Amino acid sequence: YPIELEASIRPEAVILGRISDAEAARLADMPSAIYLLEHPEIDDIYVCPPVRYPDGQFCVKMGGSHTAARDLPNAEAKRQWMAGDGANEQLRVMTEVLTTILPDVAFQSFEMKPCLITDTSSGLPFVDQIDDGLFIAAGGNGHAAKSADAIGALVAGLVVNNGEWTDTELGQSQFGARR
Repeated sequence: YPIELEASIRPEAVILGRISDAEAARLADMPSAIYLLEHPEIDDIYVCPPVRYPDGQFCVKMGGSHTAARDLPNAEAKRQWMAGDGANEQLRVMTEVLTTILPDVAFQSFEMKPCLITDTSSGLPFVDQIDDGLFIAAGGNGHAAKSADAIGALVAGLVVNNGEWTDTELGQSQFGARR
């Protein structure tokens, strides 16, 4: 079911800072946060509390919008970013930012991962019913890591209620899929 949305895709690098189980327990109440930076290489970042990854290790995750990032124009450019090692080029700056905002955390190691950000024309995620029985939740605009539960709850409400918007605080028109 092809649908073209008013959205673009850009690359982003994510850093995982590995920490001990004891450090993860100490940081158990750490909130997720988004920061706008005055930094020559990074516009903004999000940081998430420690999570145990499939390898059994705890990591603090931080993503950052690099000032030089440009939209990826096609599927091949997206594949190349995800399969390549371009994210590693940001290890120095991402480590610097993460250890600056969390100076008291005892990081054991750092690992970079590539990520893709979907930016919508509205700046808000698209949460909508686009056809009978077909729903969409797309476009985190670089903030979905922090907002995924809330975005998921919005689209789940639409699905469960057969397309009826039930959120009493957020207006449905703000989240409509723009084509």
